[in-house]
Order: sequence, then structure tokens, then C-alpha cells
Amino acid sequence: MQGERKISLYIDIDNLKIGYNEYDDAIKQLEMAGDILHCKVYGVSDRRHKEIISSIMDRGYDMAPVMRKRRPKQFDYRIIVDVMEDVLQNNNINTVVIIACPTDLVWLYSKLNSYNIKVIALDNNDEENRNLVDEVIHLGLHEPDPAPKKAPEPVKPAKAVPPPKKAKTPVAPTKTEPQVAATEELQTIKEVAERPNTEENIDKGNEELLQEIKGLLDKFKEEE
Repeated sequence: MQGERKISLYIDIDNLKIGYNEYDDAIKQLEMAGDILHCKVYGVSDRRHKEIISSIMDRGYDMAPVMRKRRPKQFDYRIIVDVMEDVLQNNNINTVVIIACPTDLVWLYSKLNSYNIKVIALDNNDEENRNLVDEVIHLGLHEPDPAPKKAPEPVKPAKAVPPPKKAKTPVAPTKTEPQVAATEELQTIKEVAERPNTEENIDKGNEELLQEIKGLLDKFKEEE
């Protein structure tokens, strides 16, 4: 792939908090992908980036000082201005690489795409930005998104436990089998209906059922 891509590279080392190893790794990856025609490094500090500054000077790259009056990990918007100026002034550029803190760059990426310029970005963009990026560069700075947590299953309301059936009592010889069955059913309904109407025994969703049971109980009492 050497020579196929004419790359313009923009690296924000300050806001990303990257050191020489990550900077050098990015350069090596891109040198394998094509020719770096232009590179600008942002947030350079004489005190903290001596090794990077030495590399910048050896390679003939540009550098910009640390932004003033900024928040930490903020995207350096000087990059957008420089990208558009460089692309419009140098027709040889066919690939733009941005290694910086994530922000909304949909407009910039869309514009570059309309110029048939490939976009390579760090692996820290959201889905909307990634959809406009042709390739991603990995420097080990961004942890993959955690797998979505499985939603907890809804807790099913506890079912009312029916009372244990009592052993059949000896049937008096004067009662017929239908009378015995009716008596047993009435006894079961009585036990269910007379249980305290508490959350432990019956939930609110069973109140209508309780009324039906009580109505049936009254019916059996009338038949008695």
C-alpha cells in the first residue's frame, strides 16, 4: 500500500494524554499505509514532550502549543480549520487522519467524503461518526464498549398458595355422594374466603376472585 495514500495527519497529544510510544506507534502504522505528506501535532509542551518534539523536528512536521483557557480532554477545534485549509490548498492529499478526543465531526467527515478524501480516525468515535470513517486506527487508548447489561426479568407476583386439603371425614350414612362432594367443596371455599386479605395470603389482583368465592359461598349457604 506504500505510496497509494497521500496522508495529512493531525494528532492532539495533549488532550489525549498520549506519550511518545503512542505517538510513534501511530506514525509507524500510517507510514505502512501510505505517504505522510503533512503532519501537525497539537498541545506540544517543551517540558513534557521533549522526545516527541525531537521526532517532529527530525521529520519536518508542524506543531502547535497547548490550548489556553480550555477544559481537559477537550477536542482541539484548531484541527478542523487546519484540515480544511490543507485539503483545499493541497490537491495531492487523498487521506485525512485525525487522532484526537471524540467530538461531533459529522460535518467535517461528510465534507471530506464529498471531496473523495478517505477518513481515518481513532477508535473512540461514536456510531454516527464511525459511519463516515473509512478506517480506524488503534493505539490501545480506548476500551471497547461493555456489553449491554441484560435487563432484569420482571418479578412475577407470588401466587396464593391454596390451603392443604383436609382428610375426608367419615360420611354419615344419611348423606348421599353428591351431598358429600358439595360439603367438601363448600369447606374448601370457606377456607379460601375466610383467609385474611393480606399481601401474604392474597394480592390485590385476586380481590375480584375473592368476591366471586364469597358469592359462591353465599349460594351454597342458601342451598343448605
